[in-house]
Amino acid sequence: MREGDAFTAVIKFLGHRLETPYERTSHEPNRRFTELATGDPLPYQRWTYTFEEVPGRTRLTRIVEGEPGGFFKLADPLIERALERQVSPDLATLNDLLEARR
Repeated sequence: MREGDAFTAVIKFLGHRLETPYERTSHEPNRRFTELATGDPLPYQRWTYTFEEVPGRTRLTRIVEGEPGGFFKLADPLIERALERQVSPDLATLNDLLEARR
Protein backbone atom coordinates (compact mmCIF):
# COMPACT_ATOMS: atom_id res chain seq x y z
CA MET A 1 0.00 0.00 0.00
CA ARG A 2 1.03 3.58 -0.61
CA GLU A 3 0.32 6.89 1.07
CA GLY A 4 -3.25 7.95 0.27
CA ASP A 5 -4.56 4.41 -0.28
CA ALA A 6 -7.83 3.55 1.47
CA PHE A 7 -9.09 0.22 2.80
CA THR A 8 -11.61 -1.24 5.22
CA ALA A 9 -10.46 -3.36 8.14
CA VAL A 10 -12.89 -6.06 9.26
CA ILE A 11 -12.30 -7.53 12.71
CA LYS A 12 -14.21 -9.48 15.31
CA PHE A 13 -13.86 -7.86 18.71
CA LEU A 14 -15.77 -8.68 21.90
CA GLY A 15 -18.13 -10.82 19.86
CA HIS A 16 -18.95 -8.05 17.39
CA ARG A 17 -18.00 -7.73 13.73
CA LEU A 18 -16.52 -4.29 13.14
CA GLU A 19 -15.79 -2.66 9.79
CA THR A 20 -13.66 0.48 9.93
CA PRO A 21 -12.45 2.52 6.94
CA TYR A 22 -8.80 3.62 7.02
CA GLU A 23 -6.43 5.73 4.98
CA ARG A 24 -2.67 5.18 4.79
CA THR A 25 -1.41 8.66 5.74
CA SER A 26 2.34 8.04 5.59
CA HIS A 27 4.64 5.33 4.29
CA GLU A 28 8.40 4.86 4.54
CA PRO A 29 9.12 1.45 2.94
CA ASN A 30 10.63 -1.12 5.32
CA ARG A 31 10.64 1.41 8.16
CA ARG A 32 7.29 2.92 9.14
CA PHE A 33 3.70 3.56 8.12
CA THR A 34 0.70 5.32 9.63
CA GLU A 35 -3.01 4.69 9.11
CA LEU A 36 -5.92 6.86 10.17
CA ALA A 37 -9.39 5.46 10.89
CA THR A 38 -11.75 7.64 8.85
CA GLY A 39 -15.10 6.35 10.08
CA ASP A 40 -17.05 4.55 12.77
CA PRO A 41 -16.71 2.75 15.08
CA LEU A 42 -13.19 4.10 15.73
CA PRO A 43 -13.02 7.49 13.98
CA TYR A 44 -9.78 9.45 14.05
CA GLN A 45 -7.66 6.75 15.60
CA ARG A 46 -4.11 6.87 14.27
CA TRP A 47 -2.08 3.65 14.13
CA THR A 48 1.68 3.97 13.57
CA TYR A 49 3.83 0.90 12.90
CA THR A 50 7.62 1.17 13.07
CA PHE A 51 10.06 -1.59 12.09
CA GLU A 52 13.58 -1.55 13.50
CA GLU A 53 16.45 -3.93 12.89
CA VAL A 54 17.92 -5.44 16.02
CA PRO A 55 20.52 -8.23 16.04
CA GLY A 56 18.96 -11.28 14.38
CA ARG A 57 15.41 -9.91 14.30
CA THR A 58 13.08 -7.06 13.54
CA ARG A 59 11.34 -5.10 16.29
CA LEU A 60 7.78 -3.97 15.56
CA THR A 61 6.45 -1.03 17.56
CA ARG A 62 2.79 -0.07 17.26
CA ILE A 63 1.41 3.17 18.67
CA VAL A 64 -2.32 3.81 18.74
CA GLU A 65 -3.54 7.36 19.33
CA GLY A 66 -7.10 8.57 19.64
CA GLU A 67 -10.06 8.93 21.91
CA PRO A 68 -12.63 6.16 22.13
CA GLY A 69 -16.23 7.17 21.59
CA GLY A 70 -19.66 5.75 22.41
CA PHE A 71 -19.56 2.27 23.89
CA PHE A 72 -15.77 2.20 23.62
CA LYS A 73 -15.42 5.29 25.83
CA LEU A 74 -17.59 3.80 28.55
CA ALA A 75 -15.74 0.50 28.51
CA ASP A 76 -12.21 1.91 28.04
CA PRO A 77 -10.47 -0.12 30.83
CA LEU A 78 -12.11 -3.34 29.64
CA ILE A 79 -11.31 -2.56 26.01
CA GLU A 80 -7.60 -2.16 26.76
CA ARG A 81 -7.40 -5.59 28.41
CA ALA A 82 -9.46 -7.23 25.68
CA LEU A 83 -7.23 -5.73 22.98
CA GLU A 84 -4.15 -7.07 24.71
CA ARG A 85 -5.68 -10.56 24.92
CA GLN A 86 -6.60 -10.45 21.23
CA VAL A 87 -3.50 -8.76 19.83
CA SER A 88 -0.82 -10.80 21.62
CA PRO A 89 -1.79 -14.12 19.97
CA ASP A 90 -2.16 -12.33 16.60
CA LEU A 91 1.38 -10.95 16.88
CA ALA A 92 2.73 -14.36 17.93
CA THR A 93 1.12 -15.89 14.83
CA LEU A 94 2.61 -13.16 12.64
CA ASN A 95 6.02 -13.80 14.17
CA ASP A 96 5.71 -17.55 13.49
CA LEU A 97 4.73 -16.91 9.86
CA LEU A 98 7.64 -14.53 9.31
CA GLU A 99 10.13 -16.88 11.00
CA ALA A 100 8.96 -19.72 8.74
CA ARG A 101 9.91 -17.63 5.69
CA ARG A 102 13.57 -17.42 6.74
